[in-house]
Amino acid sequence: MYSERIKELRNALDLSRPKLSKKIDIPERTIASYEDGRIPSLEFLAQLCEVLNVNPTWFLFGRGTMFNSDIQSDDKLTFKVEQIVKDMKKRGVI
Repeated sequence: MYSERIKELRNALDLSRPKLSKKIDIPERTIASYEDGRIPSLEFLAQLCEVLNVNPTWFLFGRGTMFNSDIQSDDKLTFKVEQIVKDMKKRGVI
């Protein structure tokens, strides 16, 4: 699920693992582990959303569009991520 979305995102942006790693400042081996099935950290999610304008709802739940054009500031991003984390905890996902 998350592993496939990371691969799909990289393909959409034509990014190799090393390029994605550099762009979002996350070690390449960490990205590889997420693509191999490890559940991504919230830090990774926040970096994807902030740097690549990824829709967190798409990444976490597979709903909506891959990219968000309505997130314009860090405050909105923080709010979105906090709301999604809260929802995930409520659902028992994390």
